Amino acid sequence: YVKNATDADLQALKNAVDLQDFYCNQHDNENVMAKDSEFHDLIYVGTGSHIFAETLASLHKKLVKYRRASIEHIGRAAKSIEEHKAIYNALSARDAENAVKLMNEHIANARDSILKGE
Repeated sequence: YVKNATDADLQALKNAVDLQDFYCNQHDNENVMAKDSEFHDLIYVGTGSHIFAETLASLHKKLVKYRRASIEHIGRAAKSIEEHKAIYNALSARDAENAVKLMNEHIANARDSILKGE
């Protein structure tokens, strides 16, 4: 993503995170989920790999039941958004190494939240 992202791509990613944060503050879980999906989809497509994007988007959609349960847990949505902001900051700084580290942490945190039933 770091190599392929245009300024418009990064702006779209920022908009998704900003709106996710806004909806979280409004306790609007449906729109939080929608913007969460948009954030992920923008990264998948932004990699420039059609196969990668389709594979991850499909997996992300299959986990919707678990993602919803996680986001509805008090505090997890806000934490996820903070993780998204950090990922966005790394991507916009073109810091691939940090972005990968942050994405791995985000995935681990989401997995742990789902496994704990949070």
